[in-house]
Amino acid sequence: MPPIQFSTIFANRRKELKLTQEDVAQFVGVSRAAVSKWEQGLSYPDITLLPKLAMLLDLTIDSLLGYQPQLTVMRIAELYSELAQRFAKEEFAQVDEAIQQLIKEYYSCYPFLSKMAQLYLNYLLQSPDPPATADTILQLCSRVRQHSGDMYLINEVTAIEAATHLLLKQPQQVVEQLGSQPRIEFNHELLIASALAMMGDAAQAKRVLQVSAYQHLLSLFGALTELMALEKDRLSYVDVTVDRLEKLAGIFGVRELSIHTVLVFYLKAANVYAMQQNEEQAARMVERYLQTCKTLKFPLQFSGDDYFYLLQEWIDEEQTVMQQAPRDMDTIKRDLLAAVDANPLLAPLLQRKELAILYENVKHVLKEV
Repeated sequence: MPPIQFSTIFANRRKELKLTQEDVAQFVGVSRAAVSKWEQGLSYPDITLLPKLAMLLDLTIDSLLGYQPQLTVMRIAELYSELAQRFAKEEFAQVDEAIQQLIKEYYSCYPFLSKMAQLYLNYLLQSPDPPATADTILQLCSRVRQHSGDMYLINEVTAIEAATHLLLKQPQQVVEQLGSQPRIEFNHELLIASALAMMGDAAQAKRVLQVSAYQHLLSLFGALTELMALEKDRLSYVDVTVDRLEKLAGIFGVRELSIHTVLVFYLKAANVYAMQQNEEQAARMVERYLQTCKTLKFPLQFSGDDYFYLLQEWIDEEQTVMQQAPRDMDTIKRDLLAAVDANPLLAPLLQRKELAILYENVKHVLKEV
């Protein structure tokens, strides 16, 4: 925890209000010498005097002590990035210790706890004891759910819990938590946009609809990608889905909006075609995947474009989610290559001359960015 800044804050605020040490001493009932010692950091006031001092100086007790129980959105993003970088360079246990210390300091900062749960999740497979780390994730999520009172955060940690169970190959827990039946989605954004338009705020109405369309587009793309993988035994269905997704990506420029979404599609399509022993189509998807990897720019970020022209402001507001790469840059680069060269279905395709050359080119490009 940062050192208590009482003496500095107290002295500066007293002078700002043009109060003498004697004024303070008389107000709280101590000697002027005692006040002098507080300002020099030689001693601290009795805890029972803090409410009076805070009232005199027109500060909260937390502000008087220099204590910030809540982290800003920007600071949470900075800490996430710093800790992710440390995971790439240090032993898991060392970073874990640092995270635990921060959690103790900000145990009531629920957005921070949610981000730390996400961080642990993204490095879960690096943990020397994944079940223990998973327990930590679930405990953090449970605390956020029980105490935050924030539905957005509650939805966020629910997704983190489900992803944790999936990584531990515990699908039953996911079904128990989320259910197994699809539910009707009530698109509140349409109602919100209509209300805003009726109130004369067309600009905000358009912004709401653009954000809604963007999220539904990526959700549709992701759902069809997963469906394609599950339909791997129906060759014609896979072909149709791949064709539609490629057209959808071209029409809406999905690669520019969310390059990760397109990379996942190419990779899963390549795996499906390899399982079908359709080597030509598998090679085509690997080529698309590698060509897309060449265009990556770090740090990875979501962005709008000429069509979704109102998106950037929302992305900036949601920066801890939208502008934050889930893991450190080196780990991401390593995993991008391993998705092909360590994949028993796809690695043999790298024996093709054109793919081998492209793969080496991608390795070089990733080293440079």
